[in-house]
Amino acid sequence: MNTLFELAPVLTAGLARLGISVDRAVTEKLLLFAEAVLTENQRQNLTRITEPAAVVSRHLIDSLAVLPWVSRGRLRVCDVGTGAGFPGVPLAIVVPEFEVTLIDSEGKKVDFLKRAASELGLANVTALHLRAEEAGQDPSLRESFAIVVSRSVARLSILYEYTVPLLSIGGTLWAYKGETARTEAAEAEPALQILGGALIGCKDYQLPTGETHTLVQVEKIAPTPQRYPRRAGIPAKRPLC
Repeated sequence: MNTLFELAPVLTAGLARLGISVDRAVTEKLLLFAEAVLTENQRQNLTRITEPAAVVSRHLIDSLAVLPWVSRGRLRVCDVGTGAGFPGVPLAIVVPEFEVTLIDSEGKKVDFLKRAASELGLANVTALHLRAEEAGQDPSLRESFAIVVSRSVARLSILYEYTVPLLSIGGTLWAYKGETARTEAAEAEPALQILGGALIGCKDYQLPTGETHTLVQVEKIAPTPQRYPRRAGIPAKRPLC
């Protein structure tokens, strides 16, 4: 079995196929973060994906697949329900101009991400122990992000209430999805209208494993009514649509 660092060529080639170029130092930092995740995974449950080649493809490359479609520069980025730090930490590594805020409801995961960011010298990463519903009502976070990303958190009818309130007007949500993306997007349109978002479209991409994943792109076109997000637990129990 290959170790993570022996898979550096697989990582760079996989990213190149998506139109993403990274240098050796960035590649090494991405792999160091993946190694930190796997080490921490022995202490707490961060990921079920532990085989090195799968980690490279389904965590690192998948996290970065959004880059061909996003602007780069000094932008505030929020990763909602970050878990083990995907996609937020890889994005912060590859685009150091991004100011990335990681949000998760599990304190142990947030503590790990703070340590990992410090050890990797990622001054552009902030990790917060918060529920998404709390973040969306926090004046310092609400409607303040140019980009919001989220991966494997909830169906879009629920996820939109977690994420759209955090977007500034004109900002973009990128929701990482699988084969149900278009069905979910169609079903969740009424929720978007309530929250001030508009569906732009779906972008497909292929991983080295052959899997096709989809990014759902949403633009914030109007302020979110102040009552959203509702209090913790309500969006999941009573989705807007």
